[in-house]
Amino acid sequence: HFDREEQLLEQHDYADIVAHKAQHKQMIEQVERFMDLYNEKGHDALNEISVFLSNWLINHINGTDKEYSELLIEKGVK
Repeated sequence: HFDREEQLLEQHDYADIVAHKAQHKQMIEQVERFMDLYNEKGHDALNEISVFLSNWLINHINGTDKEYSELLIEKGVK
């Protein structure tokens, strides 16, 4: 998902692409840490993981993703 989104943003000259890619990178790194946490604690880690993922997705989609949506709509991307 992130690769496709980043390609679209690059193709359409999104001004804040560097920061957006950095958010994706941080998310991937956090997921890797959660994988380690899950391997350590098993199901006891699931609540912490699900809370983080829910919050991140809501904030990312409603925040940064909305910032570029107007650009892509103007460029005719569907």
